[in-house]
Amino acid sequence: MPRSRRIAVVAACFSLAARLLAAEESTPPPTPERLAAIERVRPIVNAIWLDVRTPAAPNESHPRYFWEVTDKLIAIGPDVVPFLTSEIDLMDPSTFHYSAYALGQLGGPEAEAALRKSIRVANARGGRFALACKRFAIFGLALLGKADALDLMQQGEQTLHGAEMVPDYPLPAHLALLIGRDAAPLLAQQLETYRSDPKATDKLLDTLEALGRAGDPAIAPKLVPLLANESPLIRASAADAISRLGDPALCEQLMPLLADKTQAEKLVVAGALERWKPAPCYKAMLGRLEIEDDVGVRASLYSAIVTMGGESALEPLRAFVKSSNQFDQALVVDAIGRVGSKKGLNTLRALLPDGNPNTVAHALEAIAMIGGEGATDTLLAATSDRRRSVASGAAEILTRLGDKRVAPRRAAELFELVREPVGNLSMRARVVELTEARHVGLHGADRRPESGDRGPERPRDPRLLEILRTPPGDPQEKRRQRRGLGGGARLTV
Repeated sequence: MPRSRRIAVVAACFSLAARLLAAEESTPPPTPERLAAIERVRPIVNAIWLDVRTPAAPNESHPRYFWEVTDKLIAIGPDVVPFLTSEIDLMDPSTFHYSAYALGQLGGPEAEAALRKSIRVANARGGRFALACKRFAIFGLALLGKADALDLMQQGEQTLHGAEMVPDYPLPAHLALLIGRDAAPLLAQQLETYRSDPKATDKLLDTLEALGRAGDPAIAPKLVPLLANESPLIRASAADAISRLGDPALCEQLMPLLADKTQAEKLVVAGALERWKPAPCYKAMLGRLEIEDDVGVRASLYSAIVTMGGESALEPLRAFVKSSNQFDQALVVDAIGRVGSKKGLNTLRALLPDGNPNTVAHALEAIAMIGGEGATDTLLAATSDRRRSVASGAAEILTRLGDKRVAPRRAAELFELVREPVGNLSMRARVVELTEARHVGLHGADRRPESGDRGPERPRDPRLLEILRTPPGDPQEKRRQRRGLGGGARLTV
């Protein structure tokens, strides 16, 4: 062997030995005490894994909930880490997800090393199961606060674009929320890398979702140019991120996007404005309502201006209350109710006589939301409306509010229902509460308990109380049906 070759081999051996020595120094071997502690928890861990791996018995009433298993593992403490790293290496479908999550919660060099190794193995292995393992391992790294988890999720032939740990919450957003501002420098680098690459649209979308949750407002101005991107998805995601980070004055950059023809983009932008509630764009949002025809967008704008404008929002809302679109009209009515000002009551009352059923139902709820004596008086008057849906809707709301004045009417309605061959006693509990516990008689008697009273006044008609108290399937039911109640009608409870 030539001398130069021998020198190179020796140098390589020294380099490898140095790395191994450094690794040994970073993770020292366990002490006898640690080994003894690990052995003490072995039966506990084995019992947990045995329960996890045992097939469910027929008609088993106790499912193995994820948090129950992981809580048991985490409660053991650091001594369980060697067992978890072993399970990670096995990549067992029964235990991998529990182990990865528990390692992320417990932390430590061994936990981090095991999670990183599993990501490398998953990238090399490929397939759906490997991708699922990678997702849990990356989530574990995020629990440890490792910012490069956001890089690792985009590496490999199979990325985690579109993945979720929680339904309807994108994984990049979730990871950034866990890591916090420490993720911002890495995400800024990703932004510069992907924004000019037309093939990296998915990666750019992931970066934007994460940036919005990383919490670094300094990045917001760098996102503004993306509002002119040719992709509606990129524009919408950039708008969402800006609304989470930027100065309210930047809202003016978002308003033109509401004129786009892509409905999905408009809804995202409107939702961003609803969450952001930027004061500089209050008038612009009111102006947009004059021409916007998408009900979803209008719903977000109504919600924003109610919070921003308060009582001053009533005047512009009144202009839209006569909308020809019944769904938009219901949104306006709901918005007036959320303002919560008694100045909105007359506007809502005006809708009750001739409004369509959907609008009237929303108006009754909005009146209840505003509350106060005038509101409850209006609802009480509506219980006598000739339209059955309006009367019953108002009575239902008053019953929910616990207004004693509606008790006689509800009791009478129930009494009429049980005269029919098929009765609906779903209101049994509420009517009992109002007619019995609140000292209200069937015919409107209302008195306070006198000293020495041992209980509430009973309704005057004992037949009604019997009906209200008797549960379905009671043995007396057949006798009551045979006996009849009020004109011989059969009773169905």
